[in-house]
Amino acid sequence: MKKMQKNIITFVMAAMLLVAIPGIALADQAGVVTKAQATAAVALFGRLKKANTYNILHYCKPCRDKVGKDEIVNKVEMKRYKGGNDDEWEVYVNDKSVDLAYIYYPIEAKHAQKKKGRNWKNFAMHLGIKVTDVPEYV
Repeated sequence: MKKMQKNIITFVMAAMLLVAIPGIALADQAGVVTKAQATAAVALFGRLKKANTYNILHYCKPCRDKVGKDEIVNKVEMKRYKGGNDDEWEVYVNDKSVDLAYIYYPIEAKHAQKKKGRNWKNFAMHLGIKVTDVPEYV
């Protein structure tokens, strides 16, 4: 009887781990990018600022976020990834590293209507960075 209970517990724990792994594996897709990609991201932030758009939306579908979290952008910079090679960079928003796969920028209302009311576009996808399990618009 105890052996059977132990086997059931082991099975349940293994099943839970298998369910959790995909979300963990996809949780960092575009946190470290090339210098060209980081430069393009900073340039996109610059264009957004000129258009008086100072906010981004953090939303991580693989993390099972229910809703996104809006953040006002005060500062954007790129830094070389610590411990990486010369072409590994991170983008920082308000002094925090961001994964470009999980941040979105607001799009104009006329474009949102074409996207069925979804008015935020994925940063990584806009820049041509390959990401998976991430919606292009939210």
